Amino acid sequence: MVEEEIHTLINSIIIRLIRRGADISPDYSLTIHGYGTVTYEGNDNVGVKGSKEESIAEDKIMDILSEFKSSNFFSFNENYPVESPIGRPSTIISISLPGEKGEAKTKSVKYYHGDKNIPEKLKMLGEKIDKIVGSDKWVNLVPKPDLEWESSAKTPPVKKGAGKNLFKIRRGLPVKFIVIIVVAIVAAAFLFVIFSGIITFPSYSSDDELPVEYDPPKIIYSTTINEANYNNIEYLVKSELQPTTTSTFEKGEEIYVFYSFSNITHENNYSIVEDITIIYDDKEVLQYSDISENTSDSAEFYTVYNITTDESWDAGKYLVKIVLSDEVSGKSTISEFNFNLTEVYPKVITFTTASDIRAYKDYDISTIFERNDTVFIYLEYKDIITTDNNTNCDIYLKVVVTLNDVEYFNISLNKTTVGNNSHAWWFETNMTWPTDNLYIVQLYLLDRATNRNVTDHKYFFL
Repeated sequence: MVEEEIHTLINSIIIRLIRRGADISPDYSLTIHGYGTVTYEGNDNVGVKGSKEESIAEDKIMDILSEFKSSNFFSFNENYPVESPIGRPSTIISISLPGEKGEAKTKSVKYYHGDKNIPEKLKMLGEKIDKIVGSDKWVNLVPKPDLEWESSAKTPPVKKGAGKNLFKIRRGLPVKFIVIIVVAIVAAAFLFVIFSGIITFPSYSSDDELPVEYDPPKIIYSTTINEANYNNIEYLVKSELQPTTTSTFEKGEEIYVFYSFSNITHENNYSIVEDITIIYDDKEVLQYSDISENTSDSAEFYTVYNITTDESWDAGKYLVKIVLSDEVSGKSTISEFNFNLTEVYPKVITFTTASDIRAYKDYDISTIFERNDTVFIYLEYKDIITTDNNTNCDIYLKVVVTLNDVEYFNISLNKTTVGNNSHAWWFETNMTWPTDNLYIVQLYLLDRATNRNVTDHKYFFL
């Protein structure tokens, strides 16, 4: 059981390595989930462009976590700025770990390459993540060109009689000298043709307008996110991090549609048209349309729309269709993705054993107790949507002692209310209780009006 809990914690870990290239430097990102999935996004100067996904073994996940620990990652600054960041490749390394009370502990570090103030352990951490994941198979598929001449190269032998009908090559004459002569002859012939008027080029006066060819708008990333990600969106975009996708929502929950885009024409008062359509069962449910004007020179933008659902919405799979149009260039692009809407079920926010509970959200988590200790249990749950004003919900809670996986006895509990939708239980242990055994706290939460329920369990040791 404990091992399953540990695996659950590891599975919720998210690690990101983002390489932002400049000139010929690779531009790509890696997202590594604790359950072993690696997502690669190749942008520029890489062997493979686009998305790739594969799984890596659990021991590699543990190796990466070990590298974070040995580098003392949480001691680094969040940003290592430089005076002139333009034209410099940069790297962002981030990790999200499960914390207390279900809150994630996140750290992100950004640095620019070539800066002497960057800690060596930080640079090595990024290289080790690349090596453990094996990103080289996507990044460096294209062989690097040979940009240097070998000084020891010898002139290749010339066959006897070669070039007999053109001109004679004296034995031992360097090839480099021959190339210079040939280039000079071709250049002289080209100049002769131009000045003799055989070939003419079109000319433009200062009043002529040259045609401009625009690239279509590009939607970089589009998804649905929850309220927590929305509240953190400015930090994520500023840190060049993508918000985490939430693909399943309950009725009545706020849904936020996020997308980032580029390739918008940079002219005074340029206009972009943003159309978002929500489709269910091939029928249009909702549509937003907006025209934005902006004079910013930023290369990338983002937009967030919120959608409010209620009980009138059907539970099922919905399609989000985004159409982004640039009115200056007359070009547009489309992005489509899905989200799921479910019925409202009771939801447990916090359920834990504690050594003390003082008030709402004020308690000390503990899973190990001694005989004669008082064991507290804290429960906080989401406000349950119900149409019956006379009934709210039923909460059943019991503590079971197991010996060799057989139920040994149940324990009666004392209960009190400590806040809105939160309760506390407690009971006393004594010297007759078995030690070194697993105690199970079982929870059953029922909304009587909708007849929907949720169950949960926790463990503690004596």
